[in-house]
Amino acid sequence: MKRFLLLLVLVFAGTQQNFAQEKLSETQKLEALAKVWGFLKYYHPNVSKGTFDWDQQLIDKINQSEKAENRIQFNTLISEWIDSLGKVDRCKKCSKKDDRKYFLKNFDLSWTDDRVVFDQKVIEKLNFIEQNRNQTSDFYYTAKRDSDGYFGVQNEKMITEKFPEKQVRLLELFRYWNTVEYFFPYKYQTDQKWNDVLKEMIAKFTEVKDRKEYLLTMAELAAKTNDNHVHFMAVRRHIYYGDYQIPATTKYVEKQLIVTDLYFTKTPYTSGLQKFDIIKKNRWKNT
Repeated sequence: MKRFLLLLVLVFAGTQQNFAQEKLSETQKLEALAKVWGFLKYYHPNVSKGTFDWDQQLIDKINQSEKAENRIQFNTLISEWIDSLGKVDRCKKCSKKDDRKYFLKNFDLSWTDDRVVFDQKVIEKLNFIEQNRNQTSDFYYTAKRDSDGYFGVQNEKMITEKFPEKQVRLLELFRYWNTVEYFFPYKYQTDQKWNDVLKEMIAKFTEVKDRKEYLLTMAELAAKTNDNHVHFMAVRRHIYYGDYQIPATTKYVEKQLIVTDLYFTKTPYTSGLQKFDIIKKNRWKNT
C-alpha cells in the first residue's frame, strides 16, 4: 500500500512538473510576440511588401495569446499565424557565401531557437524565413545607400489616442523596440542589454494607469538607447518636465559639466550663468 501511495505521489509530482514546464508567463508570451512580429515585419517577403495590416495583426495576436493556456497552444497560434502569411519561396541569393566580414555585435537571432518558448515546428519555420528572407525594397523603411546613407521609417500609422488601451500601448513599445533592434547602429553599446529592456518595459507599458505615466514611460523607453540623438516629443510633456530650460549649452569635460555658450544674455532672461562655469548642483525645480 505504501509503495502504491509513493508511486501515486511520484506520478502526480511528475505531472505537475511537466505542466509547469508547459506554462508560459504573460511576459514570456508578449516578449515572444514582440520578437516574432518584428522579425516577420522585416524578413517575411509577403509582410515586408505591406500586404497586411501589420499593426492590427499584432493587436489580434496579443488578444489571442491571452487565451493560450500553455506552451502548446501558444506555439499553435504562432505556427498558424506564420502559415496564414503565405508561401515563402526559396531564395538562392540568400544562401550565397562571400568573403566579406560583417559586423555582428548588433545581430542576434538566437531567440528563434529558444526551445523554452518555441517548439520544433515554429523554430524550423522561423529559420526557414531567415534563410529565405525578403530581398526587395521594404514597405516599412527606406535606406539610401551612398556616402550619406540613412535609415528612414515609413508607412507607419500614427497613434492619436491620448491614452490608448493596453494592446495599442504594447504596439507602440514593440514597434520602437524592433526599430532599434534591427537598425540602431550602437545598440551593442547601450548600458542595458536590449533584450532586458523589452522584458522590463512590457510590464511598465501594461501597467501604466494614466496619460502622464504613459508619456513618462515612453520617455524612459527612448532614453534606454543612451544616445542624445534620440528625442521624445509630445505635446504635453511639460506636464512633468515643465516649460522652461536652462538658457545655456553644456558639455562634459573631464567628468565636469561646463557651460559652453549662453542664450538670452539680456534682461529679463539673465540666469547668472557665465561661459565656462562648472555646474556642480541643480538648484532649479519643476514648478
